[in-house]
Amino acid sequence: MKVYAAIRDRTRDYSATCWAWGAVGIEVSWRPEIERWPQTLRDEWEERAAIIEFDGGEPRPVAERAAYIIVREAHEVEAIMRRGAA
Repeated sequence: MKVYAAIRDRTRDYSATCWAWGAVGIEVSWRPEIERWPQTLRDEWEERAAIIEFDGGEPRPVAERAAYIIVREAHEVEAIMRRGAA
């Protein structure tokens, strides 16, 4: 739960920043990155967002951002570990 709480806090900070930037007409979006992910990662992101939304009671935008952070960081760690093992 500590990991989710930390990500939730970072997500809320990010959401506040995006709202502030959006108020002055600057678009901030991480969705284009997700669109470039393989289908398996997009499915994982969608599943995690749904869990955070329904089980965690978070609004959908917060859940999607938290899921993005979780999936991206998990797969970055996996890639680093694979490179180290090679």
